[in-house]
Amino acid sequence: MLLELVIAAVGAAWLFNSYGKKSKRPDENSTPIDSNIKVRREETSTVAESHTDIKSKIADMSRTRGIEYLVHFTQKANLPSIKKYGLMSRRDLEKSAISFSFNDEQRFDGYPNSVSLSVTSTNYKMFWSLRKKNPSIEWAIILLDAYGVLQNCDCAFQSTNAANNNMRVKPIAERKTLAAFESMFYDDNLRKIRDLKDNEPTDPQAEILCFDTISPKFFKGIVFDGDLFVPRHDYCYWKKSQ
Repeated sequence: MLLELVIAAVGAAWLFNSYGKKSKRPDENSTPIDSNIKVRREETSTVAESHTDIKSKIADMSRTRGIEYLVHFTQKANLPSIKKYGLMSRRDLEKSAISFSFNDEQRFDGYPNSVSLSVTSTNYKMFWSLRKKNPSIEWAIILLDAYGVLQNCDCAFQSTNAANNNMRVKPIAERKTLAAFESMFYDDNLRKIRDLKDNEPTDPQAEILCFDTISPKFFKGIVFDGDLFVPRHDYCYWKKSQ
């Protein structure tokens, strides 16, 4: 009986030394139980801050280039709901059961959860084709505050039409970078030959996909006729090459 008590006492002392003391006085090399959770939270915060920083740099770059407007063309019949709810993606419109008339039936770019925007002027090639196909439809072009949208919204940048195979194969994350934004203004020599302004993408079909609803507070104006309805000044080059 005495021997059993001695063994029990020794065992209790060992357990206390092995666990009790360490739980109360962790050494410098010990790792807290929730350290992995803390690291993940810090990494998530860093990613979020990095994304915000990238958006700020892109917005600043747009201002440096003198980009005043991003543009979106739509059927005039859509304006009442757009003014009320903002520019929404087709997916969000369908989820919200908001009546609308769409331009692109197929959405070959693969992102019905995004709003398509152009820089400074419209994608006249697509716009002209739609107007020719639907001569009875009235159209409107919404001018958006470029800096405000780029600073506040989740955007991806394509150096040409987002439905182009060269764009579609690129992961969407790679299209949300400063480098992707700068790629819209590629080839300085070619830009000089075509006499492009700093605020004009090299390819008139360059496109921005916005994955957020664009608030009406970023609307700067709506055009029903005018220069934005005509081809860009380097139309002859693209007519030959395409």
